[in-house]
Amino acid sequence: HKHRFRGSMSALPPIYFERLLEDSPDIIVAVDRHGRIAFFNDGAHTALGYKASDVMGRPVEFIYPSIEEARSVMAAMRDPATDSPGKVRNFQTTFVTSESEKIAVAISGALIYDDAGKESGSIGFAKDLREIHRQDQLATLEE
Repeated sequence: HKHRFRGSMSALPPIYFERLLEDSPDIIVAVDRHGRIAFFNDGAHTALGYKASDVMGRPVEFIYPSIEEARSVMAAMRDPATDSPGKVRNFQTTFVTSESEKIAVAISGALIYDDAGKESGSIGFAKDLREIHRQDQLATLEE
């Protein structure tokens, strides 16, 4: 049926979305309104090396090389002059792995609001650009 998902996706049980996020190969990190890490998926563990238990409740700047870098992402998300205020798409930034390696990532994310319309946190979906750069290098070598 072409219109199987015509209704709201929220008809699916929340556990469905939790598992989808948890198992994604992308780096997915959510923070609460105080900037503390509230969700850290398997893709983030694989790319960054931290266990979720190591980062939960820590300030999000823990995975950035500096607080300024973390703030630049939030500033871009809050920028009212963008096409989509409250969101970023493919914003290039840097994360730091558990081995202190700085890695380039492209983050897409959004502010999250509670039922009263108050900002309650944010969620970011980041692509590890190392793999994309490796694929580009291989393509260049093949040419």
